Amino acid sequence: MEELEIIYQDNYIIAINKPTSGVPLFALNRERVRALSEQMKSGGLTKQSPPFMWGYADEQGRIDYARKKVLDKMTDAKARQDKRAEEAVTVYEKIDQFGLTCDLNIKKSSANFKDDHEHS
Repeated sequence: MEELEIIYQDNYIIAINKPTSGVPLFALNRERVRALSEQMKSGGLTKQSPPFMWGYADEQGRIDYARKKVLDKMTDAKARQDKRAEEAVTVYEKIDQFGLTCDLNIKKSSANFKDDHEHS
């Protein structure tokens, strides 16, 4: 098992470098969990993702596209088939362009699916 690098730690939180999925923050006590949750809700702390996309993107932009979840025949067999599309807004800034691939800095404004920055 690969050892994870601790990039920040104090008496309240710890940040770990996970090369494939970013830097998660872990609260070390219940009070800090509540404080971090409140900061997320109020916009004082934001999530950022370093994804890429195929094609070209403006230097910055906003994707506002209601998405309908694609159901899996096996795992979602009992899910409502008629569920309406859900709002998904993504604000991005282009970091770099490599041919047909863009590196983006995505700041999630709202999304309701597990993979909340996927737009089709």
